[in-house]
Amino acid sequence: MAKSNGMKKTIIILAAVLLLGGGGYYLYQKNLAQAPTVPEGDQQNINNQQATQPQPEQPSQEAPKPTGATTTKNNTASPDYAPGRFSSGEGDATAPDIQVWQIDYDGMQFTPKTLNIKVGDYVIFKNNSTDGFWPASDPHPQHTGYPGFDAGKAIDAGSKYQFQFNNAGAWGFHNHLNPGATGTVNVLR
Repeated sequence: MAKSNGMKKTIIILAAVLLLGGGGYYLYQKNLAQAPTVPEGDQQNINNQQATQPQPEQPSQEAPKPTGATTTKNNTASPDYAPGRFSSGEGDATAPDIQVWQIDYDGMQFTPKTLNIKVGDYVIFKNNSTDGFWPASDPHPQHTGYPGFDAGKAIDAGSKYQFQFNNAGAWGFHNHLNPGATGTVNVLR
């Protein structure tokens, strides 16, 4: 019996050490995940330094407009869209930022019907209809005008398809499921 009690005590002590050790490791990891705090006076100095830094001049949001093309002002075809600019932060600081544009499909037509962008920009094709749509490069049904510009399947109502235009040119597109719905993306250098 004494041997049994001694064994039980050893097991209890061993379990307690493991639990306490595991708890200590948890607390150690939790402290690693916390962000360092900056004393209030130092934070005010950091904010003042940031406010006095000169801000770079922002380039115009609008792409040049080729003759005969039309666009919607800022290409804001849907109320929930605002054009965006982003950069990888790499390379020449004077290199143009990539812009993201949106073309909406309402079940009958694309809006805007003609969009002017720059090489490297993305276009999001948003399905605002109640049925699927399939944005793809002209001609129908081959989609060979701009290789790769083809959703390859129907995009559900409310969903989006995006494509990055890396080649300059005037690229016709259509809804593969309703070929009468067409548009053009003019990609400028």
